[in-house]
Amino acid sequence: MLSGQSQKEFFLNQSLVAIDALLPKAVQGVLEAPPEVASIGESFLVGSSPSDDWLDKPGYLAIRMGEGWHFVAPAEGMEVFDTATGRKLIYLTEWYQPVAPIEPTGGSIVDAEARSAISDLIAALQSMKLLG
Repeated sequence: MLSGQSQKEFFLNQSLVAIDALLPKAVQGVLEAPPEVASIGESFLVGSSPSDDWLDKPGYLAIRMGEGWHFVAPAEGMEVFDTATGRKLIYLTEWYQPVAPIEPTGGSIVDAEARSAISDLIAALQSMKLLG
């Protein structure tokens, strides 16, 4: 805010709503168009083929502010948690969901202890919602 700025409370309130929406880094889902009803502070990830008020904002975070939407462009390395799917999404030139590596099943030397450790590691990462 600037000294002598008019309507400081408007800019402060808008900033606080954006902080509330972005700090938890959670979105209520990935949508192509704004939902019929959204509470102030709710945020959504705009899908790849947006329409209506979200036209020309694919991949952006849409945050409900007052009667309209505020958009935040994704930044490289940004992470959000999609509460609709229970999955983590990461932005690296586009949004993607990390997937689990394939568990080892073949090879000429079988090491059951190593395979068990890898399987346990994959299961632990999945339980923390870090892998799909």
